[in-house]
Amino acid sequence: MTSNTVTIQNQRGIHVRPAMLIVKAAQGYPGSITVCRPGGIDIKLNSALALMAMALHPGDTVTVCVNGPEEQQKCTEISELIASTFDFPEA
Repeated sequence: MTSNTVTIQNQRGIHVRPAMLIVKAAQGYPGSITVCRPGGIDIKLNSALALMAMALHPGDTVTVCVNGPEEQQKCTEISELIASTFDFPEA
């Protein structure tokens, strides 16, 4: 198992659009990917709704854990997405 601790950088936290991109990147991975927040909140990364329910705000930290083939590469990919600032255009 490989894990990385990352800090939320997006100024609006992890809302719908980032959550969808993060979950999409995890889809189809043959191993398991979990996101853990201090305080015992752990989710499997297969639902954008579950990720949004973690209520991740700027400055919050989470740990991404990946278990499976090429886990270091997948862990880095998901960690970088979670830490991204997501430069979305204003609605």
